[in-house]
Amino acid sequence: MSATLSPPPAGLTPEQLRQFDADGFLALPHFFTTADARRLLDRARVLIDDRLDLANHPKTVFSTGRDDHVGDAYFLDSGDKIRFFLEEDAVEAGTGRLQVPRHEAVNKIGHALHELDPVFREFSARPELAAIAKSLRFKEPRVLQSMVIMKNPRIGGAVPPHQVDSTPVSLSSTPAPFVPHSLIDPHLLSGYRQDSTFLYTDPPRFGVSQRFVRDGNGGTTFRDVGAKGGPDPEAEEYTCVPTEAGTLVLIHGLVLHKSERNTSGKSRNIYTFHAIEGSLPYPSDNWLLPTADMPFTRLYAASAAAADTAA
Repeated sequence: MSATLSPPPAGLTPEQLRQFDADGFLALPHFFTTADARRLLDRARVLIDDRLDLANHPKTVFSTGRDDHVGDAYFLDSGDKIRFFLEEDAVEAGTGRLQVPRHEAVNKIGHALHELDPVFREFSARPELAAIAKSLRFKEPRVLQSMVIMKNPRIGGAVPPHQVDSTPVSLSSTPAPFVPHSLIDPHLLSGYRQDSTFLYTDPPRFGVSQRFVRDGNGGTTFRDVGAKGGPDPEAEEYTCVPTEAGTLVLIHGLVLHKSERNTSGKSRNIYTFHAIEGSLPYPSDNWLLPTADMPFTRLYAASAAAADTAA
């Protein structure tokens, strides 16, 4: 099974769309240039230098394997802001002091880069991405959140199996791509399986059993919405997806994906945004909510505006 065909400028080919529908994911190498990747990565480092105020930072760590950040206002109120979340092993317990240099301490930057930062806004609104969304049959795609995930050398934490937080789309079986853009060359690191993303592509077996929601008391909880269709996948049931700089990876909202801890000497940075179908209802209890000042971004409108500006 091959899922690494290059896209045409106008979007996905029929064959690529069939592959996405069949596999639940599609990797598109050389979707953008290494110069693009370098520009985004350099911008992320500038943001860390200029905007990460460690003296006033709550030392919020990010872990999809634990609930330490759950209910933390710094996390919950980040949907319309640019905030910095730290690696679990970067912060000394009890003192809050960093145990590694600040650039290595950051787990991710989120969640409104696509709106608030001009470099990431320009990239996220490129017509090529809107064309991909049209190929995936989006009527009115909305961008919920965007992140730079740093996955720094030797400290980048593992991300356990999870699904994209686009629940209303996932439950309706409408495509909801998770859209990562690789900023470096993971394929050059030691071992594809150690340094790449893994996907499990049997949604009917796993399904959506829980949602990550606000609990009404200023915190969050995982709410059961149904039973899983089978046991959790074994390690050998996952597909390894190595990528190089410039690769676009589309992942359906139902597809489980994970990545291993980065024990290598090189980083595995990506830029990613999540999109949902805006014509469907959005649950008011979801952990991530639009605000009056920043509703979810209309991808087609943003892309058209960017094209007009470029012209």
